Amino acid sequence: MRQVHSNAVYVVDDQALVNGLAGIDADALVTALPNVPLGVLAADCLPIVLYSAHPRALGVAHAGRMGTYHQVVLATLKAMQQQFAVVPSQVRVMIGPGIGGCCYHLDHRAIDPFRECFSDWESYCLPQEPGRWTMDLVRANRAQLEMAGVPIAHIESVNMCTVCHCVHLFSHRAEGETAGRGMGMAVLLPER
Repeated sequence: MRQVHSNAVYVVDDQALVNGLAGIDADALVTALPNVPLGVLAADCLPIVLYSAHPRALGVAHAGRMGTYHQVVLATLKAMQQQFAVVPSQVRVMIGPGIGGCCYHLDHRAIDPFRECFSDWESYCLPQEPGRWTMDLVRANRAQLEMAGVPIAHIESVNMCTVCHCVHLFSHRAEGETAGRGMGMAVLLPER
């Protein structure tokens, strides 16, 4: 799929496997099919995996600033609820490495949409100097999931900043044009 920093979610079912994902604009995938790996690419954005054991379902999301603004992780959870009857309180989440609040410096043009749309924006957009903030994408996505009913104890994070660790991880911010992308990937194994 082409990741476009949206909240579009694509359901990977038997028909999708036949048709393929080429030409699909989306930032999240969901499935209930075993042995079908799902993945998203990232080079500062967060790769996020959502998993439900009962009923069995899996989702992956690509959440950068705009994906977080468009609430892609909530759209992924909602698609899992609608398609597979997943209950948010039963979902487990892993947030992979991405740009950390330590390094994600933004000006008012990037922060203003959050200020206008989210009452909790100050919990993850921290002022640094006049007209400058840092943004904690992990904290913002955790808050969205928690408000949707995912217990905070079910949300894990790697807590590894791609900028601080750009020797080992791809970072668009640190490198400019990166040599590649990291992949957040997961697969449902067959039931035993």
